[in-house]
Amino acid sequence: MNYKVQLRYFLMVATAFILSTAHAQDLIVTYEGDSLNCKITKIKDNFVYFIFTYDNSHRKTLLPLDKITYYQYNYYYQPELSPDILRKHASFSRFKIALSGGWSYRLGKVSDMVPMDYQSYVKKLKMGYHYGGDITFYVSKQWGFGIKSTNFRAKNELLNVPYTSMDGTVVYGIMRDDISIYLIAPYVSSRVFDSYNRHSLMFNFGIGYVGYDNKAVLLSDIRIKGSTLGLLWDVGYDIGLTKNIALGFQFSFIAATLTSCDITSGGYTQHVTLSKGTYENLSRIDVSVGVRVNL
Repeated sequence: MNYKVQLRYFLMVATAFILSTAHAQDLIVTYEGDSLNCKITKIKDNFVYFIFTYDNSHRKTLLPLDKITYYQYNYYYQPELSPDILRKHASFSRFKIALSGGWSYRLGKVSDMVPMDYQSYVKKLKMGYHYGGDITFYVSKQWGFGIKSTNFRAKNELLNVPYTSMDGTVVYGIMRDDISIYLIAPYVSSRVFDSYNRHSLMFNFGIGYVGYDNKAVLLSDIRIKGSTLGLLWDVGYDIGLTKNIALGFQFSFIAATLTSCDITSGGYTQHVTLSKGTYENLSRIDVSVGVRVNL
């Protein structure tokens, strides 16, 4: 995967989303045939609340849904309301702070180079848990951008593992892996609210830094570290509990491949470039639950 091309594409898409929706305005068509260039602030109790320009001034009003034949968000890209007016009357939360944790599963298959006796050991390292958080700033009700940080953890250990030394002597020792895979990624966010503006469906897409750290033991301590770029996709649903607090459920997919690493053993560090057949697949899925604070 050409990560430079992916990063350039991501930045172009993110910029386009933000610029095109930051001040776009909405369309309301009434049963009388009037088309209003306005900003819909909320839809609640069968009423549409909106702001529009009338006689060189702005007005905040509402219409019952049965008096409206059609409405569409971000229909007009030539706004009649200034950004200052929209910020003054914004009725949505601009900041969202999310804390999450849950179950994770790494998608890479176990290499055929792993001996059969240790296949089960390696498979257990594919499952783990994660925790983290993200902060999102919304430039409009539907679109925003943020940054996400998560850490995947998995650990396994075997005792009395036989090792054959150079002189043919068999010794027994510990085999242990303590793996952390952490992600820091900026992202573009999109969300859709229900008709009561209480619950929301959310999508994130981003590209960021993925770090790998394995504190391993093979008779003696070994540290394996590396980093790469990764792609992030989130889809989640937030259930509003109060005006500012929500319970969030989220499914995430992270795609990343490690092609080189640093191996430290006995006080000596060696940089290793992995061959194509031995790349470390860091891709995984996360299923999480957490709390969301909307400000």
